Parts: sequence; structure tokens; C-alpha cells
Amino acid sequence: MSWQYIPWDSLFGVTNVQAFVYFQTHRDTGIS
Repeated sequence: MSWQYIPWDSLFGVTNVQAFVYFQTHRDTGIS
């Protein structure tokens, strides 16, 4: 999960946050 540490905030902004939430949500529910 090294992508979390990549300085994409200036490039993707909200996309980075949404991706993180999406991953955490599916990970928590066990959905791939």
C-alpha cells in the first residue's frame, strides 16, 4: 500500500481519498 505515501494529493486530490475509502470499505466487507 505504498501508493498511500505517494504525493498524489496535488495531482489527484479527492481521487486519492476516494480510492483509500473505497479500498478500506471493500477490505472491511471482504469484497474484492
